[in-house]
Amino acid sequence: MKNRRDIEEPLTPEEVQAILSICSPRGVLVGGQALAFWADHLQVKRPANLVSGVTADADFIGDAALAKSLGKRLGWNTWIPSLDDATPQTGKVTHRLENGSVKQVDFLSGVVGL
Repeated sequence: MKNRRDIEEPLTPEEVQAILSICSPRGVLVGGQALAFWADHLQVKRPANLVSGVTADADFIGDAALAKSLGKRLGWNTWIPSLDDATPQTGKVTHRLENGSVKQVDFLSGVVGL
């Protein structure tokens, strides 16, 4: 069983808007939040199982400098991988809530297959 510290808390629409305004135009939104953005923009009705949200986090193609900038502007924690970390991430910005759950934004060097 997962405890609250293992649970990813969904970003609010206001948080997504703030994150987009900080990361644009240097980062490219990808993944579930990108899908949700375009579905909302194009007024595409979401299937019942996705009404509450497509994904909890946000994923960007962007560099470590962008991750650091976002973390600083939001007042959230920033993790930048070292050369020893085997990860496609260039950074991660997180915020732990009082209940122990986490909100996060991942920064990737690219998306495989694109």
